[in-house]
Amino acid sequence: MEDIFIPIVFLVVGTVAIYVALQLMDKRKVLLQDGVETDGVINGFETSNGINNMSASYPVIRFQTKEKKLIEQKASIAPPRFLFKEGQKVIVIYNPDNPTEYIFKTKFDFSKISYVMLVFGVVFLLSGLWMTYKYLVS
Repeated sequence: MEDIFIPIVFLVVGTVAIYVALQLMDKRKVLLQDGVETDGVINGFETSNGINNMSASYPVIRFQTKEKKLIEQKASIAPPRFLFKEGQKVIVIYNPDNPTEYIFKTKFDFSKISYVMLVFGVVFLLSGLWMTYKYLVS
């Protein structure tokens, strides 16, 4: 290996993926423990452009808190669009201290995405470490 750039990219991507996965898992755990469950509905989709003009559609979830406050906010994840449709009912679990912090549950369990991201991060991190080792010993 002549170039150290690729191992560094693998190390950074792996580290970031692990960090994000652990943050998502922690947020989900706290909300499942302390959150308030209510019914919500998908009230549309918001599209955001990402890297290389790839777009992601985020569902906009509308729900009402125990205090009768109406919340309508873009979800923090962009699941595949074909899994959802406008008007679809979802179960929302929100933070009673900050209702805009929430997760939503459907028939498809998105909690597994965090584990996939964690495995992805570990594989990238280990690959980066291996490439760095090979670079340093060559």
